[in-house]
Amino acid sequence: MKIAFYSSTASELKKSTRYYEESNSEEIIRHEKVFSTIKEEKFYTISRELPLKELESLTKLPTILIDFLKEAKAAFRVRQLPFFLVSLESLLDQQKNSFNKHVQEKLGDNETIFFHLSNDIEAIHELDLEKNDMDSGNYDDSNKEKFDLPKELFIEDQKFSLKYISTDITKMKDRIKKIFLFIKGIGKKVKSIIGRYNPRYYEIIKDGDTIKDRIISIDEAPRDLSIDKPMALIVHGFASHTEENFEALKKALCSSGEYQKVFGFSYPPNREGILKNGAELRRVLQHSGLLKPQKILDIFAHSEGGLVTRSMIQFDLNEENVQRHSIRNYVSAGSPHAGTPITELVEEVYSSSKIALYICCILKDVYIDRELFFDSIKKLEELFTDIFRFKFSAGLRDMTVGSKFLQSLNTPNLRLNISGDAFSIGYRIGNNETIFDRIKKRTLDYLVFKGIEHDGVVPFSSSRYHFTSDLITIDNSSNEGWHSDYFDRTANANYIVNQVLRRSPVHS
Repeated sequence: MKIAFYSSTASELKKSTRYYEESNSEEIIRHEKVFSTIKEEKFYTISRELPLKELESLTKLPTILIDFLKEAKAAFRVRQLPFFLVSLESLLDQQKNSFNKHVQEKLGDNETIFFHLSNDIEAIHELDLEKNDMDSGNYDDSNKEKFDLPKELFIEDQKFSLKYISTDITKMKDRIKKIFLFIKGIGKKVKSIIGRYNPRYYEIIKDGDTIKDRIISIDEAPRDLSIDKPMALIVHGFASHTEENFEALKKALCSSGEYQKVFGFSYPPNREGILKNGAELRRVLQHSGLLKPQKILDIFAHSEGGLVTRSMIQFDLNEENVQRHSIRNYVSAGSPHAGTPITELVEEVYSSSKIALYICCILKDVYIDRELFFDSIKKLEELFTDIFRFKFSAGLRDMTVGSKFLQSLNTPNLRLNISGDAFSIGYRIGNNETIFDRIKKRTLDYLVFKGIEHDGVVPFSSSRYHFTSDLITIDNSSNEGWHSDYFDRTANANYIVNQVLRRSPVHS
């Protein structure tokens, strides 16, 4: 015996009255509720508003999982998570639903239980709490070929598509411990959980050997933080932030003798695209007085931060008179000026079916060991954060090779509107690495870069792409390193800062 799930759009269901054999609109709605037995908002929602007894009677889940879901929703301050769970026993209780009856009669198949699945379900995964391994249904088309079930059904002019076939449930003894996980609305809900990251602004202070990041409010009335001597600004890259990062670069800038003030800017690379983050960078710098024409500001940007900074300079500071703002030198390290194919790997790793598997692993931990309860909520938060960073990142979309943003950014015959120089630094992974690093490199070579030299995230050619004719490329002896090595390794950070200052007049 197995369970098959078919889906059709809600709009299609409401268009046809013949299927329900009633013309009264109230009857149609009533039958639609019966017809769509797996509809989170109608039947299987685990909601904080429902008493525990009702939760148990509807979902028939182990108590530990119900407790975990309720705690997770409380921790994330949401009414619904991006997934919901239903036990096999609860499904079997609903096998007399009208859809199952119609399909069994149409196909002459009483060995399969059929359910209608709402069309916004993105993935399904099975979890057998009695086993150590993960049961998995057949969510892809290739596996559907193994079963003698039509991929499409037509019932009274309505088309239904086969979405999922369960594993054999005949020998399942404890039907509460057979769980079906449904991924629903992963994008919208994860964004509401994680997407609360606002831009942040810091002054970086060196106190002896210690670096401190002192936050500066950017929501209060504007105040002038600029000085008449050179200043530096650090802008982070994708899936990162400036605070508590880049210590080697911060020390190099603070100890250079040139920069009398050093600042850091953190932006939300996932919630907003690069163009909007560039505009926000300009607002913050104007708010604090750092863009005043008579001042001097050098910007050191890593990865996506190099594009955010370029976007600000090209689109938000594109004035004919270069003296209308303070930016002298622009320094980009590991920035994908011509894009990066890493986005292709991201789509594979964070597909809805893979996300379902990750969540099942977390739920398994909770069931096996209650002591992992709150650690598992933390794991869930980390998963949501990674999904938000990678799968639904507007910044990542802009860094895709050939994106509209990059096409508009890389205009021919460009000259940056700055008073000093534009520098770029690009690394490629060398051969003198640890065994782990070599394995990681081979994996990336095979999955993503396919023979192109890279630093683990950005192709060597992209980080050194000549977006302006007067670009200065900073080379060291080998140009070898990983994506995190530019500003995190002391020797690299010191070398980059020294090369920039060699071409700039020193201010005492």
